[in-house]
Order: sequence, then structure tokens, then C-alpha cells
Amino acid sequence: MDCIEARHLLQATADGEAGAADSVRLERHLEDCDSCVDTLRRLQSLRHAVQHAAIYYRAPAGLREHILESLPSSPSLSEPGWDSASHPPAEPGWRRWFR
Repeated sequence: MDCIEARHLLQATADGEAGAADSVRLERHLEDCDSCVDTLRRLQSLRHAVQHAAIYYRAPAGLREHILESLPSSPSLSEPGWDSASHPPAEPGWRRWFR
């Protein structure tokens, strides 16, 4: 493996998403390549900084409501899947995510 091929795997490795076979191949390359080791360390450092030091801003409530209003409505009582003895049909996943 050369550095060009390794660069394609460095991001996946930094994110913990590289497969076992690719990880072994990359580890062998990293044994002899200080440049790629440095690149991997920088990617891991960046990932850590984004996860732990980034400021999170919550969207205003009005924006959330606007998004919910623009989504297709939930199934009504007359639609298939409604069981009046138990519960309404589950909302699609993307709608539950906004709740």
C-alpha cells in the first residue's frame, strides 16, 4: 500500500469505520510511514475536538414548528393501520425524530 491508497482509509480509520482487512493493511503501511501516522493523528484530534469541544446551538422553537408543519401529516383515524382498541399506527421515523 502506498500513501495515496492509505489516504482513502485514514478518514475511515479515524472514525472507527474501517473494516478488519483494510485496518490490517493500513497498520502495515503506518509502520513505515511517519507522514500517514501524523495525518491519522491529526484526523483523530480533529474528530475528538468536534465531538467534545464544539458548541451546540439549538434551533429556535419556531423553526422546529415550521419544519413539522411542512412534513406530510400523520395517518388519520380512517387510514389503514389504525386500531382504535390499541394505538395509532407508528409515525414514520423522520417524523418521530422531530418530536
